[in-house]
Amino acid sequence: MNEREQDGELDPMITEAAKSFDARQAASRENETVRTRVENPLLDRCNELRRMFARVRGLDHETIARSSQLQGVEQDIEGRIVKITRKTAELGQRETEMHNLDRASRMLPGSADYEKVPQMKAEVAGVQSQIESIQVEIEAEQEEIEKQIIEFEVAIKAEAKKKKE
Repeated sequence: MNEREQDGELDPMITEAAKSFDARQAASRENETVRTRVENPLLDRCNELRRMFARVRGLDHETIARSSQLQGVEQDIEGRIVKITRKTAELGQRETEMHNLDRASRMLPGSADYEKVPQMKAEVAGVQSQIESIQVEIEAEQEEIEKQIIEFEVAIKAEAKKKKE
């Protein structure tokens, strides 16, 4: 047994390191939970829209290529899907930020940063408001894309029908 162990100095150091490691692990689990709960369902929906769009786009390449109007709609839909994907990533970042602020705001009284808790709680509320706004924006955009894809499909079929006549 070395001198530090005999004096009991090593035990608190190990305990502190273990606490720090546990805190980092908990934060990592919380961040993963945010991704699972928030980002993944939105990204799944985005991928579903992409598949739907790819199927529709594959209906009649020749007709789409001949029609500048259809090409414009196609590009608009692609742009909207990219925008949703970016907004989803932003939403995940905001959720993580909110959880980190919330966790920090629950500091024990007497800690050095305890006086910042009310400000942190206000920041949490502000981030929560941003999150809700982004979620509404994403849902509205997804609905609009779905409508646009259906209209695109109808337009392709109408153009193809004209071509056959």
